[in-house]
Amino acid sequence: MTAMASTIQHGECELLHCFSLTISAERLGEFAGILTALTFAGMIFLADRRPDKHPRIEDTLIMFVAAFISLAVATYLFTGAAAEEVQSFRAAFESFCASMALSIALQLLLLGIAQLMRDHEFPGVARFAAGVGKWVAALIIFGFMSLTAISAAGLMKPTSQEFDSAVAIGVAVFAVTLIVWMLFLSTLPRLRNRFREGWPGPTRWAKFCLIIISIVSVLTAIWAERSASTSMAEAGYLALMALLLLATMGYAGQLTDIQREPTIKRR
Repeated sequence: MTAMASTIQHGECELLHCFSLTISAERLGEFAGILTALTFAGMIFLADRRPDKHPRIEDTLIMFVAAFISLAVATYLFTGAAAEEVQSFRAAFESFCASMALSIALQLLLLGIAQLMRDHEFPGVARFAAGVGKWVAALIIFGFMSLTAISAAGLMKPTSQEFDSAVAIGVAVFAVTLIVWMLFLSTLPRLRNRFREGWPGPTRWAKFCLIIISIVSVLTAIWAERSASTSMAEAGYLALMALLLLATMGYAGQLTDIQREPTIKRR
């Protein structure tokens, strides 16, 4: 045990936490690639459905198309992060951007699944999927992305210093805002409708998500040309997390609509 501690202390690990950004990016890239293929298969399956029998099938297809694009981009970004030779600030930011693309893609995919259950007149399954997507997936995704932002911004710092930063305080405020929104505000029709005036339906929300995907892709391309020791400013991480917060609030609002939708009687 002492020999192992001595080996680690003398710098066999590139990072203080002995965590490999490149290996993680490689594994997540494989996961995103599998989801990309499955989502494409789902799109082909849904495209065979007749709109006259499933009037909302277009909204569901839009979710799957947007998820497919996001997953494909996430796979590409993870591939770039996995190609980094050194555990650096550049690699950390590239991994963060790829993880953000994957997070957005998962939200699109889960919302598409909930809509699919509703379209096929399985209201109980739709409400269950919406509840799980809202209270489990949304919180897990935002929580993991918050930790990823904190770790990326304080890459070379010990854990105690990582959480004593503007990024940690900011994402904590964002997390509380999200929970308050999900508990109270998203259930009030007037406030929910006012928040969603910019994207009244799932189509505009999907477009907003793809804008975020475009932003992280451009930032990754820019950062790939910079020095490996160049770090993203803390304000940059907070700005990207703020975009993810808005996307997650919209995602939760869409799922709340599915949960509160009256049961459709079969003909």
